[in-house]
Amino acid sequence: SDTDILLMDEAFSALDPLIRKDMQDELLELQETMKKTIIFITHDLDEALRIGDRIALMKDGHIIQIGSPEEIMVNPANEYVERFVEDVDLSKVLTAANVLKRAERITPDRGPRVA
Repeated sequence: SDTDILLMDEAFSALDPLIRKDMQDELLELQETMKKTIIFITHDLDEALRIGDRIALMKDGHIIQIGSPEEIMVNPANEYVERFVEDVDLSKVLTAANVLKRAERITPDRGPRVA
């Protein structure tokens, strides 16, 4: 299609888990090849975390938080989002770069230097 944006509403919801994973992989490959924006609607948080660069969480028809999977998991906007993501395995989302901080410069006052 020549559209700039593709809308996919619950596209994989009726598939069994193995086929769903294959289709998610295929979608990620297609997106990389086509360079199109895809708005993918799902009620499956694991699916959203797996395929989304940015996620919008909604409640009662209103967007309550938009962010990367890492941002949503680490900094939930409110109690609703916190409860929504509480059972997600953080290792699926976080990388060492998300967790590690750059070391601060250490300047010893006196005494031997220790590394």
